[in-house]
Amino acid sequence: MSILERLTGHEGHEGHEGRAANDWSFTPMNESLFDWDAGQIIADTAFPLGAWDPALRAQVLTAEFGVSGWRTSVKLGSWTTIQPDTNKELMELQLHIGVKRLDRLTEILAQDKHASRYFCNMFMLGEGARPNTYILLLTAFAVGSMVALHFKYLHQRPRPVQLYPGLVPPLPTPGHSAYPSGHGLQSYLAAKCLALVHPPLGAAAEKLAGRIAENREIAGLHYPSDQIASQQLVGQIMPLLTPGAMMQQLLEAAKAEWPQSAR
Repeated sequence: MSILERLTGHEGHEGHEGRAANDWSFTPMNESLFDWDAGQIIADTAFPLGAWDPALRAQVLTAEFGVSGWRTSVKLGSWTTIQPDTNKELMELQLHIGVKRLDRLTEILAQDKHASRYFCNMFMLGEGARPNTYILLLTAFAVGSMVALHFKYLHQRPRPVQLYPGLVPPLPTPGHSAYPSGHGLQSYLAAKCLALVHPPLGAAAEKLAGRIAENREIAGLHYPSDQIASQQLVGQIMPLLTPGAMMQQLLEAAKAEWPQSAR
């Protein structure tokens, strides 16, 4: 990429959507507006917290969660403890093809890379609308991804299409194992975080999380037990995610973005 391309188009940090609400571009200037003058120096002592890219600030909060000891305290047993009959699950996935897949296909394709945007649309979240709640959402997705990948690597469950190619998923098979559901864990964790900030959001957020997770099953990418495992993990993650000093600061700021009387 050329220098001009780097300067004239914002790129999101790898693995994140980057800025959505404040995208802008410009033609770079090739000379200063004025000669050196110490009197022009602005007495700014810190980078503004609100100027942080939300996705990158979510990474900082994820790092705070990373030192909570979650790798030793969060547990997930084998998928066979949830559903020992894999053939039964495969048959259920096969039935989805003729019943739900066509109706949900547009959602399935959109949610593959941008599931968080469904929460943003439902609850009006973004850099210009409830920015702290938006950062909380992105943090839930980042933490959910990290925890999901940890257990995926630990359990190495085959994808459904490996066992039954007739599922013909409409998306390429992801480059990691099935158990637990990453989309499910991210979405259910986001729902719990939103409910913590503003309880009236809880029911709708939980419904959306369930639909996103179910869509991954309808696509033939996950077993139903993958989603159940994700829900089990969320209950263990929340007590470790919320006590951090930076997370507490964010939660208070996010709560202030919602009506006081409904808390």
